[in-house]
Amino acid sequence: LQGFALGTGINSQVTDAYVALMSLIPDTTYDFYVRTHCGGNIYGEWSQISFHTQASQINCVNVTGLHTVSVEEQTATIAWDYGTDVLEYEVEYGLHGFSLGTGINSAVSYPTVTLNDLNPDTDYDLYVRTHCYNNVYGNWSQIQFHTFALPDTCADIEDLHVADVDEVSATVAWDANPDVQGYEVEYGLWPFTLGTGTNLEVTDTFAVLTGLQSGTSYNCYVRAHCHDDVYGEWSYISFATPSEPDTCGSIYDFEATEVGQTSATLSWQAYETPYGYQFEYGVSDTPFGSGQQMTLTENSVVLNDLIPETDYRCYVRSNCHDDVFGDWSYTEFSTLPISQEGIDEATELGFGVYPNPANGMITVQSAKNGEISLYSADGCLLQRITLQGSATLSLPHEGVYFVVLTTPDATSCCKVVNCR
Repeated sequence: LQGFALGTGINSQVTDAYVALMSLIPDTTYDFYVRTHCGGNIYGEWSQISFHTQASQINCVNVTGLHTVSVEEQTATIAWDYGTDVLEYEVEYGLHGFSLGTGINSAVSYPTVTLNDLNPDTDYDLYVRTHCYNNVYGNWSQIQFHTFALPDTCADIEDLHVADVDEVSATVAWDANPDVQGYEVEYGLWPFTLGTGTNLEVTDTFAVLTGLQSGTSYNCYVRAHCHDDVYGEWSYISFATPSEPDTCGSIYDFEATEVGQTSATLSWQAYETPYGYQFEYGVSDTPFGSGQQMTLTENSVVLNDLIPETDYRCYVRSNCHDDVFGDWSYTEFSTLPISQEGIDEATELGFGVYPNPANGMITVQSAKNGEISLYSADGCLLQRITLQGSATLSLPHEGVYFVVLTTPDATSCCKVVNCR
């Protein structure tokens, strides 16, 4: 523009003795500078000329044929005739009576616009004008329209049914209802009074009812929520949850899969998927009900602290719910014996237990430090201590005991009879 400082204008380099300047503003004065470039940093002096562009001869057509294509509760589509030599159309709209410049503005390339998020039952004004070139616009054209009011009724629920039900839950479903925001659900023990049940709000056409009791009758009510305080009528359905089964499937493939000198892994399968299992184990001559008892959630268990070279019996049964159990299944296995190498090593270690038979007390000695475990005849671990040279153990009752020495190099076992 006229008066600009050299170095702040628009630059270009040409090899011809002329240049075309584009995108100038009509009816405006410009300064133009040019100088020669002879090579390297060698330039001639700047020469300058001023010129004035002609005033624009473009006239921008006005919008014609402005009309509403469709009007709904919260949307409206407005259209108008296509204009020639138009770059785009400017649109502004707002509540009826708003002042231009204070509304919602947009620019569109085609002679139509869709307005969203309008208020229902409301008067609006919309203005549109053509934009032809730079600051050349047509005159504003205006249209007024009124959005529809939201309906004051809401359709009822259809085909309400129970899609799935078990002892503690149920799924109710229904047909989709157009023009709804969501659905209200209320359920409770049959019969219950609306307003006292358990409430849910869902947007899908189904609801999952949880926390139910087995063998119990229920009522479930559903209604559509269309908008604000407009709801459909309640629809309801009655159903009953099935009773818990009074039987529990049995166990199969019960076996010891890995057995060592002092440990074993037991696994099994169940014909049903129970809540858990009851498990009991002990040496083979231990009366059933007197062994080590466990409550499990998995269908396998690892037993530790077993006596080497000893026969064991294990029992397991399914627990399906409350006091409903399956039949007991059992399996037997024998822990591995201490190898001759281990016996020789124990002899070298000086492992010994005396007196044997005992009279309430025994002394355990070993030339090598380790861990001493004292077991009852039924395989229960009674005591475990760290052995450093020798130790004295008390035998509480008359009967057979097992003393097991475990060192980093060997495991040794000794059977002791207590005569007291």
